[in-house]
Amino acid sequence: MEKASESYAQATVKSAGSALRRPNCLSFKADRMLKREDLWKLLKEIDFPIKKVLGIAEMKGTQVDVTCTTRQNVLELQNKLAEVEYIKSIRLYESDIINVGIGWVPIPFNNEVIAEALSQRYGEVKKMTHRKDKEGLLSGMRIASMNKSDISVNPIPSYITIHGYEFYITYHGQQFTCKYCGEAGHKQVNCPKRKNDYPQLQNKTNAQRRNHGRETNETGSNLIRTSSPAPLARVEADPDKTFPCVGLQAGKDKQHNHENYTNIEAPTTTGHLSPRSEDNNPNLQKTNLKKRFRTSPEILPNSKSQSLCETPTSLICPECHTESFLAPDSTHFFCYKCKNDFSIVKACCDEETSILVPIKEKTINCPKCQSLMRWMPCCQQFQPEFTTEGNLFECIQCERYSIACVCKTINPVPHLTMSKECSNYLCKCKLIHCSCGKKSAECIEPSKPYRCSCGFEYEWDMDLGVERI
Repeated sequence: MEKASESYAQATVKSAGSALRRPNCLSFKADRMLKREDLWKLLKEIDFPIKKVLGIAEMKGTQVDVTCTTRQNVLELQNKLAEVEYIKSIRLYESDIINVGIGWVPIPFNNEVIAEALSQRYGEVKKMTHRKDKEGLLSGMRIASMNKSDISVNPIPSYITIHGYEFYITYHGQQFTCKYCGEAGHKQVNCPKRKNDYPQLQNKTNAQRRNHGRETNETGSNLIRTSSPAPLARVEADPDKTFPCVGLQAGKDKQHNHENYTNIEAPTTTGHLSPRSEDNNPNLQKTNLKKRFRTSPEILPNSKSQSLCETPTSLICPECHTESFLAPDSTHFFCYKCKNDFSIVKACCDEETSILVPIKEKTINCPKCQSLMRWMPCCQQFQPEFTTEGNLFECIQCERYSIACVCKTINPVPHLTMSKECSNYLCKCKLIHCSCGKKSAECIEPSKPYRCSCGFEYEWDMDLGVERI
């Protein structure tokens, strides 16, 4: 029994996880939930024999996984499912075609020229398309559909040149190559060949700072550059002749006044000046005084205490019914007795009417007109609910859009071709803003990529906001 259980566990580990291969499997999504009876009817409608199917598994949402007996059968099923109207997307788990993204391409550059250059160097190009934005304008990105076998044998570097124009290449599973030397494994910033070719660029600024203003004499001692002293008037600095006098008379000892270097190791004394005695002449003191005329200001300054210049508003906590006072411009209220935090929400039809709403509430009814109001993440305020399409909400104040996740949490819409995690930490879904303009919330996992209706495919990645083509 122990040997049998060990062999079963080893077989399970080998057939699961990253070692699991699915060349005969595909998944598709419909616009509605399909029961097993509906799936059997679907196979009969498309005239696909059920003996070619090994199994059908209902996944999360409307996703269905189908495993066929051979590779040819799963390709045949893919072509037949593509003709069904209510099938939204179809995805092969191991596709023979890979989409290669080509960036930095000028708009007038011909697609046939790029396809011909790629075919001569790296493999046959099945299809070449020009990506468009949500407004229908052409972008500088082209998509080339190529055989995965050709790419695995002859991988495309990150940067290529066609007819004197430099383009950057990206595709799923690509190994990044250096722009300077063309080798894989490092970028241009950390290129060792570039550092050897341009050694003078390293730490040049630090070397200038170290050597600035510092020189050495013949003996090797350090010298500090000093500016020429200004000519001084005749001053009796040392009447007792205790210290040697150096350069104190104007017009004399010019050689000392114009010295540029002074040895640090040689002890020198530039002079000893007696402290200045205070002048007790009252007439001189009066001349230094200036009268300052003060006039009363026409506008009095604002008071530092808000309670002295504005009348606080009294309110009662809805939980413990304790009376408190609040400034008119406050947006939050914290009750120190029951330890509850509230948001001060104004009515959508009357700004003078306000209510206290618990901080965790996301939807309320207007206290005056009873209209539904929703908390918007863009301005972090309650606004009248305005649904545009599907699960999108428009903020009337900010004129921005928000999207509702599967868990009904409102999140800001990510940037174009970017993904973002749901703000609810218990939810594992991701919000996706495809390049075609479609915004949706999908549950993406390492084994469950998302394929948009426009043909783009998004995979689960540790780095947020990374688009995989």
